[in-house]
Amino acid sequence: MTFDKCWEVYPHYQSRSKKAISRAKYDAITSGGLKTFARDESGNRVALMLQCSPETMLEACKAQAMETGGDRQYVPGMQVFFNQGRFEDWTPAELKWLAEQFDAKTKRHAAYLKAVK
Repeated sequence: MTFDKCWEVYPHYQSRSKKAISRAKYDAITSGGLKTFARDESGNRVALMLQCSPETMLEACKAQAMETGGDRQYVPGMQVFFNQGRFEDWTPAELKWLAEQFDAKTKRHAAYLKAVK
């Protein structure tokens, strides 16, 4: 499982995704964790450790592609997707099901493709 497979399926919009930065974040997250920070409800800064397996990361990139469909205007850059931990937006069961439905050629959900034909 490599970064290049994630890069291939992720729904990039224009030049928002920076490949070198995205690769560095991917490598950190999938090999020990990426330390980052967020604000809690009170506005206090909280340290977070983002970790994910390469397999789960690929499934999350596919899920992001399917959720956006053809409208990529509001897609975050890949480095933002990684840094904000958006790969954790889906449960493992949802990711597994979505990965099974993923159409690599169109980056869309197989059921969607049947519905629009």
